Amino acid sequence: MGSYLHGIMHRQEPYYSSSKYWFRRVGRHELFPTLREECTRLRYRSELSAKRLTSRPDWDPDWFIDLCEQAVNGNCPRDVVTDLESIQRLEWRLVFD
Repeated sequence: MGSYLHGIMHRQEPYYSSSKYWFRRVGRHELFPTLREECTRLRYRSELSAKRLTSRPDWDPDWFIDLCEQAVNGNCPRDVVTDLESIQRLEWRLVFD
């Protein structure tokens, strides 16, 4: 769990390569299936988010880090950014539950 939290913190700094390093150390975390399942239940503001985030069969932290990086660099519409923020709040809730 320490590596998971470390990965989240670097993703939010943002320091994406370090975030990916820490998530590689996490491996396949028991939280990933729940996070993936909960993401399919969110109400997305953007249809693009819904398609992107529900099209993957498993939770892939590197893929999510890449989406966050695109958002921070201004390469996503505001509604997609809002959806990514919702997923991060969901992730924090699941981590602390």
